[in-house]
Amino acid sequence: MPPTGSGTGGPDFTLYNDLAYERRIDRLVADAMALVPSNRLTINDDGDGTIEQGEITLNPIYPTAVLNSVSSELLGLPDTTNTDPALLAGLNLYFRQRTRRVPFAEVPFGEGNPDTLDPDSGLTTILQGTGDTLGPINAWMFPYNPANGTGGNGFSQLTVNPAGEMMLNPPATRFAEQANSNREEFLGDRWLVGNGLPEFWLEDGAFVTGDAEQDITGRNWDSPPDATPRTRRSRMQTLTDLGTIDRDGFWEVNAAQRTNDDLNTGGVRIITDAGTYLPHNNVLTGSTIAWSDTMPQPPQLPTAAGLLGTGHPYSSTKTLFNGIFDDAGNILDQNSNRPYLKMRATVVYHYRNGGNPIACINNFLRPNDFRNRCGQWQRYSLWAANRCGNGSRRPNPG
Repeated sequence: MPPTGSGTGGPDFTLYNDLAYERRIDRLVADAMALVPSNRLTINDDGDGTIEQGEITLNPIYPTAVLNSVSSELLGLPDTTNTDPALLAGLNLYFRQRTRRVPFAEVPFGEGNPDTLDPDSGLTTILQGTGDTLGPINAWMFPYNPANGTGGNGFSQLTVNPAGEMMLNPPATRFAEQANSNREEFLGDRWLVGNGLPEFWLEDGAFVTGDAEQDITGRNWDSPPDATPRTRRSRMQTLTDLGTIDRDGFWEVNAAQRTNDDLNTGGVRIITDAGTYLPHNNVLTGSTIAWSDTMPQPPQLPTAAGLLGTGHPYSSTKTLFNGIFDDAGNILDQNSNRPYLKMRATVVYHYRNGGNPIACINNFLRPNDFRNRCGQWQRYSLWAANRCGNGSRRPNPG
């Protein structure tokens, strides 16, 4: 049976190199920020102390989509808020929607300097356009040459999978006919093939998306027989953004507000799995690879000087439980500097109208027994009371 995939090459060529993609996004955002060294965004506050609709002005070199993204994050926050994080987040999302993924055919897998692996690392110009046409260069936007829709040289380095002289795999019905027929006659009618086209791409000097189609020159649809040329649509779609979930961001600030009868504010604030990983002396001077908290943890016993235990159960020269702990549970390896879990807390708040929190569930984990996972939660966790038969409620922080 002949290959029916949309491109040629095995998975070692067609799968995506996430590191190369993320590096390109970082470079695009950094270069976009460098376009305007200062006064990129200004807040024209009316004196009420909060950022409101119409008070945000973004340098016109940046697109309207970024202004809308920035506004959604800043509205309602104090006018003294540092706006750079919101602008960075807006540019990050903007370029992700307009930058194609990077297959291994273009940037191969390998160890060493990423700049050596990516042939485009030396490019000095990676942006094009301004305002609403600001975007990555064509080589980073299109998987295939936009002049014909098939040439991967200088772009993704992939080739489309031809079917004979005029067709393309997988076989498919033209979009309009397939939608009207409500049938999936060919494999390509079920597969949503976008060939790596990003969510937004340039067509005739403007960004298009959704049902916009890019021509694939010299290739026809399988049905109807005279349908030419074949086209592709982007199959990328950004999920609805419910707002920033960062600490001190919009949702956390609003969740902390007490509600009243006039304004629909307040709600739930969830802080989960905020773990602290440090070596025995709490100074990150050695390894930056954390010891997993699913592994045995040091018992943090007081020393003669009144300090916490100074060791850690990790050593590359010893095997687990053999040479790390003695029979009493004391740590034999006193010299490891690998970070391990020191503390983890989980908090959930929910406010009611005009009153104190009606739900406040919180726990505090501090490893204290390498033998018993439940023992690690004793005396600190409400969860432990249900799972381990011990524990107590912490004071209500509201």
